Amino acid sequence: MNKPEKHHAPMGAVNLIRNCLSARSGQTLLIVGEEGPEAFFDRVLCDQVARVAEEQGIDAQVVIAPVTNTASEIPSGLAAAIAQADHTVFFARMADQIRFLGIEGARSMFACYVLEPDLMDDPFTGVDHRFFQGVHDLLVARIEQSGTFRIQCPDGTDLTGTTRLSPDDGGLGEFAVKPFPIVIFPPVSASGMSGQIALVHPLTSSSTNLYKDSVFVPRSPVMATVENGRLVGFEGEAEEAARMSAHFRRVGAMTGGDPFAINSWHTGINPLTRCAFDPLSDAERWGTAAFGSPRCTHFHACGPEPGDIAINLFDATITFDDVTLWQDGRFVFMERPEVRALLETYPGSDAAWDMRWDIGVAQRNAA
Repeated sequence: MNKPEKHHAPMGAVNLIRNCLSARSGQTLLIVGEEGPEAFFDRVLCDQVARVAEEQGIDAQVVIAPVTNTASEIPSGLAAAIAQADHTVFFARMADQIRFLGIEGARSMFACYVLEPDLMDDPFTGVDHRFFQGVHDLLVARIEQSGTFRIQCPDGTDLTGTTRLSPDDGGLGEFAVKPFPIVIFPPVSASGMSGQIALVHPLTSSSTNLYKDSVFVPRSPVMATVENGRLVGFEGEAEEAARMSAHFRRVGAMTGGDPFAINSWHTGINPLTRCAFDPLSDAERWGTAAFGSPRCTHFHACGPEPGDIAINLFDATITFDDVTLWQDGRFVFMERPEVRALLETYPGSDAAWDMRWDIGVAQRNAA
């Protein structure tokens, strides 16, 4: 009698369940997906994870969520299911809407920034989650010890600020919904930031709220002056500068608050991030895939925190207390001895240093 053929378990799904969730046999896992023409994530991803979970004795349930524009639209029944589950994994934009807010009673929530099934069997998802958690924790500790930062880009952006953390300066806050893979660190306050920022790439939503005409594509470069976390002027072709200003005012009017505020910023920390499609084909979906790259720095702007416009910069050199942590889009913090030492604890994570530059944006000043 032939034994049933054992299917291949994608290494990313195994990494998610074992090393990220630390899920155990007998626990429950709720997988929240999305479907339809507006979906960013492939439903197959939900099924991949559910199958691996069930093989490890975990009770996995897939729920397809409705498209929601804000956190307030999440159905009460789904919120209750999340609160009852031992673990919740999102393959849905809903995760971004609650990442700063959370859901009462939830125990373990992770947003999977994996749009395509092939990435679930790729080093991007396969490198031990605990290794990247270690990198993240070392970086956060370094930032929290700093007093100043500077962000410079080839497009002329030059911003400096004091490292202001949480409102009480107790440290960088944690996301209520944590990322898998780890692609980002909690944002740094921009309230003490000044200088100039080049607006040359598409503006998108911050994903906290979905709204009509969220993508703004500059027709010509605009240089904005920043004073203490506010955009105080736009310079460039007069018509384009006025159009840019009007976009911030329109979006700000939707949620109130200062339309020209820049609330916070952060930069990608996962060198294995890649994105094979043109950002102009769907800038919002592209941003969901590419923002974890060290090449991408983005600011949360417009209105109350976290803000509803994402300003994207590329290939930045970023220093904290004059120590370079990103150089021309490369996450050089990874070369520090304490990061290299993580390989002793998590052997087999060498692929983390294989920087991928293809995120759909022309490469500049790459080493």
